[in-house]
Amino acid sequence: MPINSRVNLRAFERAVGSVGAPSERLATNEAVVAPSPDGGAPLLLGPKMRPRDEAIFWLSAAAEIEHALMAQYLFAAYSIDPESLPAENGVRRDAIAIRNRIHQISREEMGHLITVQNLLHIVGGPLHFGRQYSPFEEAIQPFRYRLEPITLDSLSKYVIAESPNRPLSEIILRADPTADALIKQKIENEIAPRAKRSNGDVLLWHVGAVFKRLRELFASELADQDFRVGRSGLQARWSDWGYEAPSGTNGGVVLVESIEGQTPAELRSRAVEAIAKIGEQGEAFDGDGAGEESHFERFLLSYEQIEKLEQTLGRPVSLPIAPNPNTTPAPPKTENIALAMGQDHLDAGRITNARALRWAELFNLRYRILLGCLQHSLLLDAPTFEAGDGTPQTLGDRSSKGWLQYWAFAEMRRIKKIAEKLVELRKDDQGEVRAGPPFELPYLLRLPHTDVDRWAEHADVFAMTKSFIEEEMLTNDEIGRDFLAFVAETDGRAAAISDALAKGASLPPKTHTTDFHKATHVLDEAVRGFPVPRPHQAFWREATRDNLVNDSGIEDFIKPGDPDRSKLIDRISRDQSDSGRMPRERPRIAPERIDFLRDWIVRGAPDNAPPNKIGIAGEPSPQREPQVALPPPPPPERLSFGLNIRPLFRDKDRNRMLFRFDLFVYVDVKQNAADILDAVESGRMPCDIPWDSEKVAKFRKWIDDGLLE
Repeated sequence: MPINSRVNLRAFERAVGSVGAPSERLATNEAVVAPSPDGGAPLLLGPKMRPRDEAIFWLSAAAEIEHALMAQYLFAAYSIDPESLPAENGVRRDAIAIRNRIHQISREEMGHLITVQNLLHIVGGPLHFGRQYSPFEEAIQPFRYRLEPITLDSLSKYVIAESPNRPLSEIILRADPTADALIKQKIENEIAPRAKRSNGDVLLWHVGAVFKRLRELFASELADQDFRVGRSGLQARWSDWGYEAPSGTNGGVVLVESIEGQTPAELRSRAVEAIAKIGEQGEAFDGDGAGEESHFERFLLSYEQIEKLEQTLGRPVSLPIAPNPNTTPAPPKTENIALAMGQDHLDAGRITNARALRWAELFNLRYRILLGCLQHSLLLDAPTFEAGDGTPQTLGDRSSKGWLQYWAFAEMRRIKKIAEKLVELRKDDQGEVRAGPPFELPYLLRLPHTDVDRWAEHADVFAMTKSFIEEEMLTNDEIGRDFLAFVAETDGRAAAISDALAKGASLPPKTHTTDFHKATHVLDEAVRGFPVPRPHQAFWREATRDNLVNDSGIEDFIKPGDPDRSKLIDRISRDQSDSGRMPRERPRIAPERIDFLRDWIVRGAPDNAPPNKIGIAGEPSPQREPQVALPPPPPPERLSFGLNIRPLFRDKDRNRMLFRFDLFVYVDVKQNAADILDAVESGRMPCDIPWDSEKVAKFRKWIDDGLLE
């Protein structure tokens, strides 16, 4: 039977009533019966879609969701500065754990975004890197796009959006039954209402419902002819983009699932498997604390930890960062109320401090380069590394696709560093509110149709960014000078490579390194240029040939002339599952590059000419700004019945007490506040699950604050 004549974008449960209630199908074979959340008519889009068209629609929606979540989660992670927090009582340690956990979730969203592009390839859809500007934004985004510091409000939205789309009663969240009941009560009575309020009183979607519909389409509704066999060379692979978080960090694997096969049946099977993995990583449960935790569980843990940290500190954990920071110019003043109101969300985050504005503009340029290189690499049917021209020196040289991947990882590093600089800078010249990474999309996300024109665009952007740094930033920013000069130099080299490829020429001289310098580049690119934590360290950076061979700290790491007795070759040749492999947490080094390293050692591990120069320099980080004292914490919030107390009571609590008073009515609760406090303190109320100490304290504080309505 054909699918419904329209795609119902709201025919799955939002976070109302019981969190995680069963979802409807996104599209049905019969008339749509699910009402909109506000009780009006069903909200439908468009005429009938054929299955392939609908699959592309929902893949595009999934890409927008993953991209938006990635940006918002990264922003939340950057808003935590552990150095500004006290080390006592484990505050700084816990803040670091929360920041790292959310940063890892952001990486995983990037993996989901790339996997969605792979899925688009196999059904012949266009790649999609859009974000919140879709005409269907309100219908498909789980919550309103908002860059904001990490708070209980923002975390509540992340918890609900990533929560499972089924009743909590079907899931075990905690091994202890009492703890399990308490956390479910917390989700239902506190986190879900907070999420709705912080989303402008608009209900939230469950992210997993989109992938549920995609799984249905790929499993049974797409025809064999809808699959595009022969697109293997366009697929992003885990070996190029993957990452595996260290054990014990509440992190998981960055999924980059390549959809490969020789028949439609094989592609269908791989696609369904990939979609299931994405959905499971977002909302799956293990329930016993073992194995990889889902995004839902990690956000729930972060919510509980932030709550305790804020109680300990007496102030927010995050820096005072402006929401939705932006580089837009202030519009002319107008008496038109409608136009003025439309600027409100930009006014609050508009960056006007001259120095902060330059860093914000640099952030946007790096973001543009990242998106452009990522998208272009997924349009090239080519290997990442060249097999060489027959000489050992050329083994494992990067192809043009390989350079795009190299630049994309470089921008991931730089975006992080620039974001950490922005949250140290004031947004304007009047107050203490900080700027933040704006994540503003470029004026155009679509790449040119021909490959030479794509390379010409990269050349233009790299050259523009180099000039911007040299002319606008290096002359005005002593604190970030080393980092800025390093980036400007690398932009110049990237512009030259791009310009040569745009002209159809071969790569410029010295594009590829040789001998010892190439060996250090292979090692550094294996960890994507990122810092390597202790005790391993990136010992090849800032090292000469003799340092690497004789002073690496690992006995027999390199034995010139004998690769089989060199521990380097042993470590990089081990299986991915081997804990002693190099690099740790990253995919194995490509076979072509291992062949080069073996040959280099066979030849005696020769140095370059002139000798005794370092092989690769580590990218500097911008210096920290002089510490600016945070503003004093705001006075303690005075609790009100409607905002803080009413959400504590469930429907069942109200129904059981109606014979005496109405727990949903302010006057009734005010008049009986002392008796209610006594009942909840003693555990007599509620009669099924006693309140935890935090809820009791909240009710007591409401009384102490004056029983405000």
